[in-house]
Amino acid sequence: MQKSVAKVGYYSYPGTPPTDNGLRVYKSYPGTKMLGTRENTVHKYTIYPRWVWYTGNPSTYPVKGAYHHTISSIEDTPRTNEELELISYKITYPNSTGYVQGAAGGTSYESIPVLDTTQQAALSHNKLIGTKPDGSTEIIATDVSITSSSTEVTLSTPTLYKKIELKFDNPIEVQAISGNIVNIEYTFRLAPNSYNSVKTQLAAAADDSATIWTYNDSKLTGDTNLATHVTSTYQSYAGWNKPYAYEYIHNSQGRNLGTKYIDEVVQVQDDIRFRYNLGPGGRDIKHPKFYALVDPGFEYQGIDVYPSYTPELTPAAVRNYRVEYNFKNTGKTAYIWDLPDINLPEGNNTYRYISLSEV
Repeated sequence: MQKSVAKVGYYSYPGTPPTDNGLRVYKSYPGTKMLGTRENTVHKYTIYPRWVWYTGNPSTYPVKGAYHHTISSIEDTPRTNEELELISYKITYPNSTGYVQGAAGGTSYESIPVLDTTQQAALSHNKLIGTKPDGSTEIIATDVSITSSSTEVTLSTPTLYKKIELKFDNPIEVQAISGNIVNIEYTFRLAPNSYNSVKTQLAAAADDSATIWTYNDSKLTGDTNLATHVTSTYQSYAGWNKPYAYEYIHNSQGRNLGTKYIDEVVQVQDDIRFRYNLGPGGRDIKHPKFYALVDPGFEYQGIDVYPSYTPELTPAAVRNYRVEYNFKNTGKTAYIWDLPDINLPEGNNTYRYISLSEV
């Protein structure tokens, strides 16, 4: 009889205790836009603070009521020389839920609202304060309604502020981790000096590689009720590029077709690629022409187009053509098609193919 023996080892480890990382502010990234007119530089940032907690191993959640993190104010500040005009704002309580330790203690947990009902009501007791270019301040609004059904408020005139601060009359105490406490949406457009600066930088840059960034910072101030106050910052940015369109490559020209025999059909093809970055409506290629230059010994039989690439180029659009012998004293015969306008559609850094095959 042969026996097998298995050994099992058991080890203890201290684990990793939980860490209270406190209140943190975050901000969305509005993406990259094409720089058109200044009126079309509208973009939006969303600021959302959270209570951040590392649960450790094994996972342990904060005991409800054991911590008293509070938010006093949240600021939004564009960088110097990258100022923005405020168009509108919308501030909501998103009905977020977060986590605390469950009734069983230990590693148990339960989900509760990030704010209790008293703190939810306290959100709407606030001031929205704007700092003007000369450093003075003005009250944009008092007691901005902050609920789950808050609506967007549009200013009568877009206004340039060096800083926008949402300041609560009394600090807002947070009772659960992880969920968004408020969502602050600011809609901006570039101020005149910022717009002109971006426009100048783009004008001097290459078409398809230039992106100019404008930066925007946020700051949360909190825990003013505690011995150690907290300041959390977050930076976001918007990207700007310029419209362009150019012929990028003829992908199938200049190929060696090898040895051919008498009466054998010879087919040539041209795949034209355009690279572009265009806004709504795109840009039309006006009155395009297609030339096929061949030796006089060849006889034209037909042409194929691919409407899936270029809808404007239908079989009917290439039915008629012109012939010019000894084209520009080259000794070649030119077959010439006067094509309809071709639209390069709205798009960003993409390719558009125009493909033709002649036999």
